[in-house]
Amino acid sequence: MTDQIFATPAAAQGTNVPDYAAEESARLAREFSGLEKDVTDLLAEARALPTTVEDEPTANLYTKTITRFGDLDTRLDKFRESEKLPYLRRGTAVDSFFGRMRERLFRKKKTDKAGGADILHDRLHAYNVKREADERRKREEAERVAREAEEQARLAREKAQREQREAEEKAARARKTANIEEQQRLAREAEERAAAARAAEDEARDIRRDAEAAAAAKPADLVRERHEGGAMNTMKQVPYVEMTDSMALDVVALWPFVKNDAKEAALKAWAKVVQYKKPMAGAIIEYRNETVVRR
Repeated sequence: MTDQIFATPAAAQGTNVPDYAAEESARLAREFSGLEKDVTDLLAEARALPTTVEDEPTANLYTKTITRFGDLDTRLDKFRESEKLPYLRRGTAVDSFFGRMRERLFRKKKTDKAGGADILHDRLHAYNVKREADERRKREEAERVAREAEEQARLAREKAQREQREAEEKAARARKTANIEEQQRLAREAEERAAAARAAEDEARDIRRDAEAAAAAKPADLVRERHEGGAMNTMKQVPYVEMTDSMALDVVALWPFVKNDAKEAALKAWAKVVQYKKPMAGAIIEYRNETVVRR
């Protein structure tokens, strides 16, 4: 008994599952072979009728045969409903049984009550949103500091270059040998300071560019965490669409994306409201004569 309780269904095990559709089709064919014969016989009778209706007796034959088609179709539909009902009820019970448990885990529709995983997901998302905002602020602050450092490095480089030019000009104006050597030494030192300032500015520029790239990172790069068991907590940007006012939508822009079935349903609903008396471009709206066979 225990083995039966904990046994895994064949479908879940990946083994061969019986072809229920084929089995059911075979059963129906056996049990309703008489109905199949009735359909075949009635169609044979219909094919034996005159191919055109030229008089009232022939019209009478057509009417009686069409009526028999209707009666047989009604019988078939009743048998169909009777045979399908147990499966529908069972299918509904199966969906309900497993659906209730699944809904306790995950929300299946927006209107459903949140499941356990949804509650946890919302809390985790709030944590990630806060982490993203905090990390974004840190990176933006680092970018600001790097930009200011680059500006300070630029000013220091310009100052060093001015001092280098001034030292070189003084060395060029010197008359005495001692003064010339001293001014040349000062010019060389100024040149070294200018070179160091240029290198510092280049480094500051690289830091600023890295900071800009870090500040522009995607949410996934800001909050990604790898946890025990290999699961990853991260974020991604997903498309989101919500209709807030259907009457304010751009009908012209959306119309090509509306399926023809929906368009035709809307057309029929509108035609019914105007009692099929008002025309519309792109459609035929009118009353037409149609032959009806009644009992």
